[in-house]
Amino acid sequence: MRHRGGAVTTASDAIRELILTRELLPGQQLVQDDLVDRIGMSRGPVREALRALSQDGLITHSPNRGYVVTRFNLDEMTQMYTLRDLIESQVLSTLPKPTAKQLRSVRAINEKIKNPNVSVAEAMRLNREFHFQIFNASNQQLLVRELNRWWDMSMSYMVMGIGIWAERAEMMGKAHDDQVEAWAEHDNERLVELCREHRWVSLKRLSNLV
Repeated sequence: MRHRGGAVTTASDAIRELILTRELLPGQQLVQDDLVDRIGMSRGPVREALRALSQDGLITHSPNRGYVVTRFNLDEMTQMYTLRDLIESQVLSTLPKPTAKQLRSVRAINEKIKNPNVSVAEAMRLNREFHFQIFNASNQQLLVRELNRWWDMSMSYMVMGIGIWAERAEMMGKAHDDQVEAWAEHDNERLVELCREHRWVSLKRLSNLV
């Protein structure tokens, strides 16, 4: 039998995926029985998963509506991106020189991202994997764990900003190529600036949608 904690983690991951891929939209009410059917798990783990996700800020609980997917306004999104900028810049500025294996790994991920036929959901998963492989090379893992939370909270909005993936694949891939080149040269200052530019372009695009 699966340990209860493992079942809650599985349920949390499944609900998080529904939110990040926008199958559950910001402001949408979460009905436990519907989630039980959608992810194929019992009420107990789903109930505990909702509590855990509310602590992470991905969903919100209100007395009248129960749990809903958290909706952010532009000011909140700007604050979120500002926090990401501060933490990511600190992590990136202290990265050690990458190994050949690390560079091969992020380059392989980016080649998949460049595929204009990949789904938006898969592109977002790969984009996150790309950046966190770089972040995880840092020895500042407390900050990296905090980044995980802020990325979760902003991911469903990042998907909104993608638009038509075929039109964005080449642009994102080129931005990532430049970031990998800076990391390979151990030019952390340039890497920070490239990622900052990439991040604020994304926020500007989102400002027209939120």
